[in-house]
This record gives sequence, C-alpha cells and structure tokens, in this order.
Amino acid sequence: MDSDELIGHKYPGDDTRPTSKKELAGWYCYGWAAEVFTVCAMGSFLPITLEQMARDRGVLLSDKTTPCSASWRVTSDLFTSAASSPSRPSSPKTSQCVVYFLGMEINTASFAMYTFSVSVLIQSLLIISMSGAADHGVYRKTLLLVFAFLGAVSTMLFLGVVPQVYLLGALLAIVANTCFGASFVLLNSFLPLLVRHHPAIQSTPGSPLIDDDVQPSNTSSEPRSSQSQRPSSMSSTSPLLQRDTTMPIDGSQLKSPRMSEELQLSTRISSNGIGIGYIGAVILQIMSILIIVATGSTTFSLRLALFGIGLWWLLFTVPAAMWLRPRPGPPLPTSARDNKMWPWLSYIAFAWKSLGRTALQARHLKDVLIFLAVWFLLSDGIATVSGTAVLFAKTQLDMKLAALGLINVIAMISGVCGAFFGTICRVD
Repeated sequence: MDSDELIGHKYPGDDTRPTSKKELAGWYCYGWAAEVFTVCAMGSFLPITLEQMARDRGVLLSDKTTPCSASWRVTSDLFTSAASSPSRPSSPKTSQCVVYFLGMEINTASFAMYTFSVSVLIQSLLIISMSGAADHGVYRKTLLLVFAFLGAVSTMLFLGVVPQVYLLGALLAIVANTCFGASFVLLNSFLPLLVRHHPAIQSTPGSPLIDDDVQPSNTSSEPRSSQSQRPSSMSSTSPLLQRDTTMPIDGSQLKSPRMSEELQLSTRISSNGIGIGYIGAVILQIMSILIIVATGSTTFSLRLALFGIGLWWLLFTVPAAMWLRPRPGPPLPTSARDNKMWPWLSYIAFAWKSLGRTALQARHLKDVLIFLAVWFLLSDGIATVSGTAVLFAKTQLDMKLAALGLINVIAMISGVCGAFFGTICRVD
C-alpha cells in the first residue's frame, strides 16, 4: 500500500468505510443466531440433558445399588409436578441419584454444574489468549466464524449422544460453551468500530446509513479544519469516550456527566442487539417446548431440542458472515512480532503481556477493582442461578419439561422489555 492509499487510514488495511445498514444487520443477526445457546441451551435444556443422561447411568443415592429411572415418565398433565403421583415416592430426596467418575461419587445434578465450571475455566483462558487477535490484525471475523461453527456443530452433535457415553455430552457442552463465549467477545469487539464509523458520528447527526453499494463521499457538514482536529490517535482500539483535557474537572461536571455521542450510540446498538437476541431465544424456546411435548418428553426429546438450537445458531450465522465486514485492526507492535514462523504465538504472548500490564495498573485504581469484583460476582451469579434453578426444579420439585421450558420464556420476555424499554429508567 503506497502513501496515497494510506490517506485517511491509520494503518495498512484500515477499513474506514461508513457503517452500513447491512453491516449493522449482520451484527444483529449473529446475536439472533447465538443468543439462543445461552438462553435455551445453557439456561434450560443443556443442564437438564446432562443431568438426565448421568441419571440414566447412575444409582439411587439412598442405597447406591438401584439403577435410576431410564427415562422421563410422561403423565397426562405435562405442566404439573409428578411428585403427587402414587406411583412415585412422595419425598423428592429419594429420587436423587449419583454417578461414579474416576472413583468419585458425584450427584447427577452436580455433574452438570461441574461441567459448566470446567467450560468457564477453559473459556477464560481462551478469551485472554485470543484478545490480542480480537483487537489487532485481520483475524477478528475469521475467529468469530470458526468459533460459531464449532459451537453450533458441537450443540447439534448432542442428537447422537446416548446415556452410555454421557461423558461425551459433557465434552460437547464444554466445547460449545467455550466457543459461544469466545465468539461473543469477538462480536463485541466489532461494536466500537461500528459506532466510530457510523454516519451519525462521522457526518451530520441524523444522516441515513449508507448502503454497501454506495461509495462513501465527504458529506460531513463540518469544515475540513474541524475534521482535522479529531484526535489523530483514534483507532480501532481507542476508547469511545475520550477524555477532554481542555476543560477542567470541577464539581458541576462530576454531578452532571455528559455521555459522548459515540457512547450513546453504542448503548443503543448494544441494547437493540440484546433485545433482538432475546426475541429469537423466546421464539426458539417455544418451538423447543412444542417439539419436546410432541416427542413424548424423553431424553431423546431433549437431545432433539439441542440439535435444533445448534441448527438455529449455524443457519443464522450465515447471513452474519455475509454482511459483517472484517474491519481489520492495527497490526501488533513491532516488538511483539517476534515469531514469524508461528505468528499466532505472538498474538497469545501479546495478550498475556497486556493482561499483566493492565493488572499492574489496576492496583492503583480502586474504583476499577471494585467494579470488576462486583461484576464478576454479579455476572457469574446470574449465569449460575439460571442453570441451577432448572436443575432444582427438576430434581427437587419434580417439574416436567414443558414447565421448565416455560420458566425461561417468562424470564426472556422480561429481558426483551428491559432491552428495548430501558430508556424509561435513564436519568438525565
């Protein structure tokens, strides 16, 4: 790339085209595709499936010898508890089962939670290792599609998992959850770029989004002199909310903080993406409940529902792959590109070194540490409660599959309302 091609670009390959309607649709489409995994699979059918397959291979906790029920017992009322049935013991504790793994006794309900814990650990290591590639280089979109494909296929493969190989189900769950988390980190790395190149930010407020087939032109109402005053350090890795060093920080500013246009737009796009993803999850959850009821509420019904979730994830990733632009990031610093034979090792090393530098700086930022600690507890708590709740309802309250699925439908409807109508809670 010669000097003429670098005009207006911060680095070779920098894509400064305005964000188009199609590109935003691609970003939203992946949320529509993948959000169903965390809502319908992780929050509903996946923990139940893992528990049921382990139960089919386990024994009763009460005597450690009697095999547990091999399948769901279908009653005439699919939405009520079966605990009141005379053919079943009245105490739910008598139906608790254990399975043996490497000589250890594991409660079948705990088996699912242990699986998720392992997946979160692996997911954390993977996300840290690939964070350099998410912000630098040309691999952002490629990695997103790779993880989406692996996660979707892993979920679909549950259709062939039987209780005799329930550990294979745990392995597929670990792969699927790890890939989901990694893909969403990569998806969110597109958000600052979509916002920064949005026509509403680059040109006059209220400008329509530019179509892909239209070549960008200088339509900004700002004079060139004002455009040239934009920070030259702005890049794909710079924050949306830049600190204004020309204005003093006084008490009035602290009491009435003003969000930048970029941050407001980012919040709106993010909320819309969450809401769209939840709508897709509600639709698929209802479809899955109907499939489960129609197929007799058996273990196969659960596996069929998971296959549908993976298929949904895979199919709707296709338009996202077509519409979302790669948006390459800046190359790694020259000092970090020390492995030409295995360049991906340079990205991993850079990511962990960056984490170390951030940790050293965070020691001096008390508010940041408190926020991160609270967010860790809050986000992990929400994720844990959703999966634990359905396991508790199944093993202790003896709720049927259709009722368990409806719990998530109610929760997701609330999530949609919160995503699209959260502005009513905004304080100016």
